[in-house]
Amino acid sequence: MPIPLPRLFDYLPPAGDDGSDPVGCRVRVPFGRNGEKVGVVAAVADADTAPAELKTVAARLDPAPLLHGELLDSLRWLARYTHAPLGEALATALPGPLRHGEPLPDTRRW
Repeated sequence: MPIPLPRLFDYLPPAGDDGSDPVGCRVRVPFGRNGEKVGVVAAVADADTAPAELKTVAARLDPAPLLHGELLDSLRWLARYTHAPLGEALATALPGPLRHGEPLPDTRRW
């Protein structure tokens, strides 16, 4: 999430998750007292390490990762090089509407 804190936040997968790799996908999560934020999944932990106090992801916004491979590696490098939080570095790769949870526009041409 594009939060100016030098850490990542842990959440449980949403109910009915299909089990596909969510790294690089956008998710909507509960954050703060009454709010929700849109963030990008940066990593997946082992299922055995999920504590009971974790909140659940409200929704997975993308069926396939928007950020993957070399782009994701480059953004991780950017965060380390500039000493920026990873969430803010990941957010720089997304256009404004996608950062706010809007769907990816259909760009197919007929």
